[in-house]
Amino acid sequence: SAGVSPSPGPPAGPGAGLGYGAGSPPALLPLGPPMSPLALQRFRTGRALYGVGTALGLVGSGLTVASIIVTAVYGLDTSSGQSTAIIGPSLAYAGSGATDAGFIFSATGLGLQHNALDLVGRDPGRGMYAAGTLFGILGLAGIGTSYFFELTHIVDHSTEIAFGTTIAASAFLTIGGLLYFSDVNRLAAAYRRLTTF
Repeated sequence: SAGVSPSPGPPAGPGAGLGYGAGSPPALLPLGPPMSPLALQRFRTGRALYGVGTALGLVGSGLTVASIIVTAVYGLDTSSGQSTAIIGPSLAYAGSGATDAGFIFSATGLGLQHNALDLVGRDPGRGMYAAGTLFGILGLAGIGTSYFFELTHIVDHSTEIAFGTTIAASAFLTIGGLLYFSDVNRLAAAYRRLTTF
């Protein structure tokens, strides 16, 4: 009698013939070179400094908003002799000072993080960092200008000009901080790719 041909076996698993074992996934490989102790220390230090800068920036933004609200209620006319007229500008100067300090900490922290990733060839680029720094420098220049008008009274309505310049400077610093926030997320993603296997 005619022989019965053997039935075909089950299909090979996805890993068959590839050295992984039937059905087992391939081993994951590192996505980048390991970070040296120096690069790791710089990145962590930069992250800590950026955290301090972010906290100061939030405090500065809160004081700036408070100064706008207080000024809308009490005004800026210091010639009237009302002590409440100086509350708004005082809050604005305190806010701009805190935002200023926060920007310096954040810029230093991000610079260290970029440098750390550059040591292992994984810096995602510094375009966002440069843009944020530019806005921050404009903000610092605005704060210096506002102090100049407030201290010298070189023109009429110097207090009003100084207050307006302070608010504009704080806005520039806030924009720079937002760009820095976007940049730090890119740095964190690059760092995770280096340390996750």
